[in-house]
Amino acid sequence: MSSNPEPKIPAPKISVIMPAHNVDAYIGEAVRSVFAQIDADFEFIAVNDGSTDGTGMILEEWRDRFESAGRRMILVDREKGGA
Repeated sequence: MSSNPEPKIPAPKISVIMPAHNVDAYIGEAVRSVFAQIDADFEFIAVNDGSTDGTGMILEEWRDRFESAGRRMILVDREKGGA
């Protein structure tokens, strides 16, 4: 019996990583800027580093918005640990 391996999704050419901690007043504009500047095969990784304000919620909204548009955004939520 032969098994067909699942097709692998090719890795993006560019990875952009943005750490964020308690920057709810600025994070939306920062994310918008990343997506506006890059018109290539890329993934955006946002790391919510233990924010206690609305940063995490704003990042979740952006992730949902861009995933529905077929763009790659990965959100990592973690306890405060520094970038």
